[in-house]
Amino acid sequence: TRHHAEMLRPRARCVELGAGLGVVGLCAAVLGYDVTLTDRREVLPLLRESAEANLAQVRVEACPWGCAEAAAALQPPFDCLLMADVLYEAPLVPRLLSTILALSSPSTVALLAYDEAVARWDAFAAFYAQAAAARIKVCPMEVSKDVDPQ
Repeated sequence: TRHHAEMLRPRARCVELGAGLGVVGLCAAVLGYDVTLTDRREVLPLLRESAEANLAQVRVEACPWGCAEAAAALQPPFDCLLMADVLYEAPLVPRLLSTILALSSPSTVALLAYDEAVARWDAFAAFYAQAAAARIKVCPMEVSKDVDPQ
């Protein structure tokens, strides 16, 4: 998140989709962004616990992918969508893309991190193909060699 911070204005509204423990969103909150962490309802207790343990000032909300009502309740559009390790199953890609579209505007920046070690290439390929069909511009970004991972 720090490496791509120049893409966003200060205090930008960010939402993390499929947050799990919310690591990416919590990092964005530390950087001063207005963050909402989302996941399936059954994950929320652990996500709230993670936010509290990190003393983070974030909102935690349910947002099952493909649910227009849940997306609308988050009051889109967001300035930034954060997604990390969310491409596991190709059949879920249409729901993820519909949620991305519901939460964004033409000026929204979406950052999706994908761990190649996961090797779910069918889901990755489905995402690229279906994003292109939905006229979502996908631009791969290289990790800067001068960024210290620590």
